[in-house]
Amino acid sequence: GISPWIGMLVGGVLALLLGLFIGYLCFRYGLKGPYFALSMLACAQMLQIIAVNWKAVKGALGVLIPLGDSFWNFTFKNRLPYYYIILAMMLGILILTKWVQEKRMGYYFFAIREDEDAAKALGINIQKYKMMAMALNSPLSPASNRPSPVTAGRNIEKNSPDPGSIMLTLTQARPLAP
Repeated sequence: GISPWIGMLVGGVLALLLGLFIGYLCFRYGLKGPYFALSMLACAQMLQIIAVNWKAVKGALGVLIPLGDSFWNFTFKNRLPYYYIILAMMLGILILTKWVQEKRMGYYFFAIREDEDAAKALGINIQKYKMMAMALNSPLSPASNRPSPVTAGRNIEKNSPDPGSIMLTLTQARPLAP
């Protein structure tokens, strides 16, 4: 019974909280660069393994939603509505990225990305702005994931992230990344 739209919002909030928790631990212990990226990828893989094996959500089978043409259930008979929904999400992310880049916060993100030590020397609170970047990026990943898992007859295993979708997520989040 719950709409996938509500699930996306709840998933975004959970991703925000989990991202802040994991980000706090990583930044507190000084992980940066490839070590930070690998720790994030490892956390994502652990969560996928938990989701695939979790009996409460029927494991890899997932929760089946009857196929139909319903905006509320996020099921459509053809792929065109998914295209427009993903396009709207992408435009929203681009607008958010542009807005952040034009603010002082965006300049701080840029300074931290280019040279963390120099940014710290200028008086930028590195920990604070890295956590802000995590707070902005974390909810975008679940919302921007492919909508195909909610269509009938598909499951988590068939829709697990492939390298292409991981790269898409990483490039989408790059302007905001610490």
